Amino acid sequence: MIIYLHSLQSPINIGLILRSAELFDAQVWLYDGHEALTSSEAKLTVSDFACGAAERSPIKILPLPLELPSHGFRSIVTSLSADAEPLCEFIRKENDIICIGNEYDGVPHYLSGCADHLLTIPLPRKFLPKPPSKFPIDPSRKSPPTGDGRPSLNTAVATSIILMDWYQKSSNTSL
Repeated sequence: MIIYLHSLQSPINIGLILRSAELFDAQVWLYDGHEALTSSEAKLTVSDFACGAAERSPIKILPLPLELPSHGFRSIVTSLSADAEPLCEFIRKENDIICIGNEYDGVPHYLSGCADHLLTIPLPRKFLPKPPSKFPIDPSRKSPPTGDGRPSLNTAVATSIILMDWYQKSSNTSL
């Protein structure tokens, strides 16, 4: 399985995802559209939060955004859309690429529109607007996150939940 990170902005999230991906034997590909990994400080942050995974299972940096559909792979895009398939019902395949989107805006519509499947983690229905951050991931951003107020999970948390679910389904094991 491949985890494709599209334009993430937080080196902390990238590091945490690398840590989970290594545990569950997933490759990580990244399109660094926001140049989150251009500074040496950001790379050290990724390394710290990856707890060794960045060195043992390096991330594949893509020079351009991934185009879907991708030859030979089934593209799965995370989504908050009402027509997305719930994770608990989804059947994974070995040739899956799971697309994880930016912390503010998720996966762009042009990727969602050509994905083989939309996938969602069902969440309680609540209104939970995000207050302004003291130390935002993107200090230059003026607009609120896409879908502000709709429940959503942190990018690294959602990725870990998906990886755990797929591991349990593939090994037919309960932890």
